[in-house]
Amino acid sequence: AMDRAVPGRVRCFGVRHEEELIAAAVCIDLNPEVLYVFYWGEVAGAERLSPVAFLASELYTVCVREDRRLLDVGTSTVGGVPNYGLIRFKKNLGCRESLKLTLVRDTRDAPPPARSHAA
Repeated sequence: AMDRAVPGRVRCFGVRHEEELIAAAVCIDLNPEVLYVFYWGEVAGAERLSPVAFLASELYTVCVREDRRLLDVGTSTVGGVPNYGLIRFKKNLGCRESLKLTLVRDTRDAPPPARSHAA
């Protein structure tokens, strides 16, 4: 479904250990300069091998090889509250904080916009 929404822009990466997939990332080519990590994770019990840290390093290498400016590893909040453990993890990967503006429109604040009618 996701590949239908953004055809040709979804990329999957994985880390194997002894033939078993232990970590994976679903990424989206936002534009020629930015690879966005939509989701990544590891199987339970694989934490001691740090597969997501290895995966992050490989994704960075892909970005360098493809001459991309940014690897966007996403937000670090849960319900709008900073997850400081996740922030620390991402900083330890070499990431830095950046401001990501979110624009919203509350449907309870104002009437819907006027619809134009084709003549």
